[in-house]
Amino acid sequence: MRRTTLLATFAAILIVMAMGAGAAQAYWGWYWNAEINLEGTSLRTAWTVVDGDESDYFTDIRVSVPRKADADVVEFAEGHERVKISSGRRLSCDADSVDAIVTFKVKADDKRVDRKGRVEVEITADGQVIGTADGRVGKKISVRVEVPANDPDCWEGDDDQDEVDDDDDDEHRDD
Repeated sequence: MRRTTLLATFAAILIVMAMGAGAAQAYWGWYWNAEINLEGTSLRTAWTVVDGDESDYFTDIRVSVPRKADADVVEFAEGHERVKISSGRRLSCDADSVDAIVTFKVKADDKRVDRKGRVEVEITADGQVIGTADGRVGKKISVRVEVPANDPDCWEGDDDQDEVDDDDDDEHRDD
C-alpha cells in the first residue's frame, strides 16, 4: 500500500515537472541555443520570436570578449543560427569576471512570416540568468554582461585591451 502511494506521488511529481518544462520551452522556443565556453564558464544564449515558429527564423549571434580571453563555441542550433566570437571594443576582465557583449540579429527565412515580430533574448552563465533584452526581427539586440570567471587568461592587471582584433574570429554555420 505505501509503495503504491509513493509511486503514484512520484509519478504525479514527474508529470507536473514535465508540463512545466514544456510550458517554459513553448514560451522561449528553446531553453538555450548557442553554448560558448568563456574562461571555463558555460555561457548560453536563448532567443525566441514571440508568437513565431523558430523554424521560420535565422539568427546571427556575435559574442564580443576581451583580447586574450579564452572563448570557444561548444554547440549551437544548426540551421537556425551562426555564432561568431570576436575580441576587443574596450571590454575588460578582472580576477573574478569577464565582460562580454552578446548581439543577436534575428532574420525571417520566409517572406510569409512576421518580419517585425518581437524577439526576446536571454543569456545565462552556468545556469544563472545574467542578461535579458527584447527587440524586433531584423534589428540588432545587444546585451552587455559580466560573466563570472576564476582567474581568466585575459586578466593581466592592465587595461591594454582596447584594440579590435577580428582576425581571431571563430565562425560556425550549418547552411
